[in-house]
Amino acid sequence: MFRDDLDEAASVEELEGLSNKKRRAKLDAIRDACRAYITGPLRDFLTAQLADITNGAGRVELDEADADGQTLLLWYPEVEPRDGAYLRPAIRLESGAKSALDPNRPITITPYVAEEAAGIDLTVADVTTIEATRTFWDKVVIAHGLRCWYERRGELRQEGQRVSRHYYDLHCLLESETGKAALGDLDLGADCVRHARMFFDRPDYDLASAVPGSFAIAPAPKMVDALTRDYANTAAMIFGTPPSFDDILDQHGRLSRTSTPIPSRLATSPGHHQGVVEQMVCNFKPEDIEKLHAGREGHASAVR
Repeated sequence: MFRDDLDEAASVEELEGLSNKKRRAKLDAIRDACRAYITGPLRDFLTAQLADITNGAGRVELDEADADGQTLLLWYPEVEPRDGAYLRPAIRLESGAKSALDPNRPITITPYVAEEAAGIDLTVADVTTIEATRTFWDKVVIAHGLRCWYERRGELRQEGQRVSRHYYDLHCLLESETGKAALGDLDLGADCVRHARMFFDRPDYDLASAVPGSFAIAPAPKMVDALTRDYANTAAMIFGTPPSFDDILDQHGRLSRTSTPIPSRLATSPGHHQGVVEQMVCNFKPEDIEKLHAGREGHASAVR
């Protein structure tokens, strides 16, 4: 969602100029306007569309796990039933109106299913998407927040469920030319931190310390086992052979020995390599990661 479309335009600069009380009121107004659209017009539209194409077998529900009420679950009929609750027959449509929009560019999106539907044009043109260089720094900020959350609370955020994907995403970005370019754009990194502190901050994220030389992007030793278990479930959504979580850890170990300004507070754990390497998703082919230009303004992913 775009704040302008909700008549709730607000930049970081404008919000920084408000008193704490007025700033909180504005942020709440943005959240409420987004929620009203998601649970009203958008949900009604998707319900009608899904009912039509599934002959009434599909349904659209509000995801109760989202305290802000900005996430929908689009349940679809399965061809073959599956066991387990980690992967469910639903698309999780996460939305929000607090994300940054720059840098961005229009691109054409083609879903993977198009490869199996010859003769049907499923492409969507001119979709405004966030450049993956910003996604890289957003992932760094998220990894920092996960580590600091654990250090302060002694527990993994979301009990470690569905968070290992951030480390995988960052791993893929670091393997790409996009990630390498992002490493040299410290101004963009600082802007991502500034935006996160305004729109997504919590004391336990300790974003005040999220600066070059102080990013805490490596998981603490006691985080690794839980993240590895979560990644084993997440890997089922990755096309091809996914990297092992040890490979992801090892990659950041190599990064930590370079001259980049990111690594700091690099924890190690017995049996693991030093370090680890945070609007996206684990069902991307690794070779497509440079085409990943989706921010958190709204993206659909398989429910994990």
